[in-house]
Amino acid sequence: MIRWLTAVIISLMSLDASAVDGYKDLKFGTSKVEIQKRKICSFSASPDATDSTLSCTDFNFGGKKRMAFAYFLDGKFQRFAIAIDIAEVVGIANGLKDKYGPASSMSTKEEFSTVDTSPGSEASIKFDNDTIIIKMTNDESYGKFGMLIYTDADYERSYYDKQSTSLKDDL
Repeated sequence: MIRWLTAVIISLMSLDASAVDGYKDLKFGTSKVEIQKRKICSFSASPDATDSTLSCTDFNFGGKKRMAFAYFLDGKFQRFAIAIDIAEVVGIANGLKDKYGPASSMSTKEEFSTVDTSPGSEASIKFDNDTIIIKMTNDESYGKFGMLIYTDADYERSYYDKQSTSLKDDL
């Protein structure tokens, strides 16, 4: 299924963009308490997650109830992820292209093909200076699935800096 996505995905490439500042009215930098007050779903701390993640299974997206995640660094909202079906990837990618312009980066054709055939593989399409990500995964336990991710531009760097700092004395 992923193979036929490759041709569509290639047509989405470009470098025009402006970087999102959140998802709809959930703005990056907002406190966890404020995010929960918005009541976009029944967010709760996951039993197996750190206190930096809230999750829910009743987020409404595309007319369906979905699993969604809000990620926080130092108590501030930095990333929002929505579970999507692989079959929805092309429609979502086209919608993002219409709203934000062509993709700013994406995985190679080979990586997309690998997601179709090999558990443990991932591929992505990124929009708006890589702040909106469609991530496709083939997981040995969960099968093929996708995530639509809205992220602060500095999330990855900040996350790994914080991780390195917390481990520094243990290495």
